[in-house]
Amino acid sequence: MMALIVLVISFTAAMTVYLTLLQGDAFPLRTKAQTLLQTVFEEARQEQRYLDETLERDGLRIKKSVFLYEAYQTSLQHQQVYQMTLEAYGPKQRVIATTHHLIQVSYEQ
Repeated sequence: MMALIVLVISFTAAMTVYLTLLQGDAFPLRTKAQTLLQTVFEEARQEQRYLDETLERDGLRIKKSVFLYEAYQTSLQHQQVYQMTLEAYGPKQRVIATTHHLIQVSYEQ
C-alpha cells in the first residue's frame, strides 16, 4: 500500500513538471505578442494611421483592422468612433493574442 502511495505521488509530480514544460513556451510568446500589440496600437494612434494592414514584427504577423463602431452614437458633431482590432499570429499561423480599442476621431471643417 505504501509503495502504491509513493508511486501515485511520484506520478503526480512528474505530470505537473511535464505539463509545465509543455505550456512554458506559450506564455512568453503570448506576453511578447500582447506587448507588441500595445506598441502597434500606440504607434498607430500617434501617427493617426487608422488603416487596415498587416505587419511583420519580431517573428509575428500583426493584422490590424479598423472599422466604424456603430454601437456608439455620439451627440458631438464632426466626430466618429472607430474600433481597432489587432491580432497577433504566431509561427504556426495561430492567433496568439487579440486586442480591441475604441478610437474617437475628430474631423474639422
